[in-house]
Amino acid sequence: MKIILHADDFGYDKDTTEATIELLESGALTSATIMANMPCTKEACEYAAKHPELSFGVHLTYVDGLEPCTTNIPTLVDAGGKFFPSNDVRKLALMFKLKKLDIVCESLAQIKILTDADVKVSHLDSHGHLHKFPSFLLALNDITQQSGVKKVRMVQNMFLSQPKTTPATILNSFFAAYIARRFKSTDYFYMSANSMDTHWSDALLEHLDKLSQNAIVEVGVHPGINSKGDEAWRLEEYLDIKEFADKIRKDGKHQIITWNEV
Repeated sequence: MKIILHADDFGYDKDTTEATIELLESGALTSATIMANMPCTKEACEYAAKHPELSFGVHLTYVDGLEPCTTNIPTLVDAGGKFFPSNDVRKLALMFKLKKLDIVCESLAQIKILTDADVKVSHLDSHGHLHKFPSFLLALNDITQQSGVKKVRMVQNMFLSQPKTTPATILNSFFAAYIARRFKSTDYFYMSANSMDTHWSDALLEHLDKLSQNAIVEVGVHPGINSKGDEAWRLEEYLDIKEFADKIRKDGKHQIITWNEV
């Protein structure tokens, strides 16, 4: 089995950026996606440009009062020109209330920030996993064609405890099938934050043994080293991915790769 050890939110702030670099340097991560137009985007891009042996994608961002990277995208922003809250964007995306052209223009602007900084962009994912929602899925065809970035994160389809069947899980299966048919992706994606899992390394290793050993799996985290404040949860993910990477290497059953090998 091939496993990608990945971090979201690279460039989000100083703490997250420093933690991500430390984990990349130690081998606990092999990949990260960079947020454009954030306080430490420049530092993240500078690191990525110097390390082509790792993989760096774009963490497309359209939510939570953040500043867009372009203008004239009226369906994506409020009266003050900032992105809407996450839940509002999800509802709008499900109802096809977000214009495809707005999404494409903003996404290409975010990708351009990285490519202008000499980052070789490996793939696309999104803040809050919004790219799986219908309005964004429709825009992804144009985004990948115009940017030349053909790889896209899979919808989370690996859980340590099988989720109950709900309208949301049914929709997720359709979204996953859409991505699998149209874009290069991994076979599986696991992220502990989506299930509020902690200390998950042993349970995930057991779960991996049940899958086809020809599969490609992305394991994602949001690392940080600050143990106080609203972002303290990131420290748990930082510690968990270090433990998981160490056990994967000691186990010797699986190959650790980057998104470049997908």
